[in-house]
Amino acid sequence: MTQLRDLLRREPTPGLALPDWLERLLSAGIVTNDPQLAQRQRCVNVACYAAAISSASYLVITSLYDFGGLLLLNAYNAMMIVMASLLPRWHRLGANVVAIVLIVLVSLGQMYVIWMLGINSDSTSCIRLPARHCSSSVSRTGGCLSPSSSTPPDCCCLR
Repeated sequence: MTQLRDLLRREPTPGLALPDWLERLLSAGIVTNDPQLAQRQRCVNVACYAAAISSASYLVITSLYDFGGLLLLNAYNAMMIVMASLLPRWHRLGANVVAIVLIVLVSLGQMYVIWMLGINSDSTSCIRLPARHCSSSVSRTGGCLSPSSSTPPDCCCLR
């Protein structure tokens, strides 16, 4: 009977334990003694590192695609890598400073990227219609995906 009592009253095993180096990285810049605030700031640090990794991957992809043509976009991605890496050290400026700055950076950055690339691309600017719906005013030359491809005879593109 005492074994059953011991099983029921046993302390729960601790949850997921992170390696020490990862715990130090996620706790970078946190100077508070409040455990709830420290946990929220750790979450903000994770978001900062995720933004830096995402920007680094976009920097590599756009650099390989067309470095010179996308230079301003690459400059934004480089700036975002630096800022997202430095932001976790700013927790001593206030409890929510880093979260607010990260939200502003990502929001303005997304608007900048959309402004730089535009909302239309060649593949989305053409509406593919069956040929029976095409009038003489609709261009039947050029493909729906790119000007160099030929349009199948049973459809036309409305631009």
